[in-house]
Amino acid sequence: PADIEAAVAEGRCLKADTIDELLAKIEGMNVQVAKESIERYNQLAKAGSDEDFGKSSQRMFALENGPFYAAECGVALTLANLGGLESDSDCHVYNTEREVISGLYVAGAPQGGRFNVQYPISLKGLSAGMCMVFGKIAGENAAAGK
Repeated sequence: PADIEAAVAEGRCLKADTIDELLAKIEGMNVQVAKESIERYNQLAKAGSDEDFGKSSQRMFALENGPFYAAECGVALTLANLGGLESDSDCHVYNTEREVISGLYVAGAPQGGRFNVQYPISLKGLSAGMCMVFGKIAGENAAAGK
């Protein structure tokens, strides 16, 4: 809490008692779209099932009681790539029509949207292992022109 309050005092983080107040403080925010998104998330959290993105119900909490905070997050605050490229087990990348993009391969965390919902911090070495295993597969397939 002390770090968050320091960030608020330094202007690195916004703080408000209500969602409406917070959204109004965020420069360039489409308040209506954000409110609709939050309302949808709250519905899913209360139902205990994320039908939209598959987030674990254990990590879903309705955004109802302030204070609320907002901060700009960049690459430096991210543990891993969250999302990624859809691919097959041979590391080929698909386009939006689910056709293989010739000559493009993916390996590790960006492969297959692995961490698009949550990052499993309890599995030590997971990212490194995926990079090594699927990096080898991608490299072999690229070298063979498969």
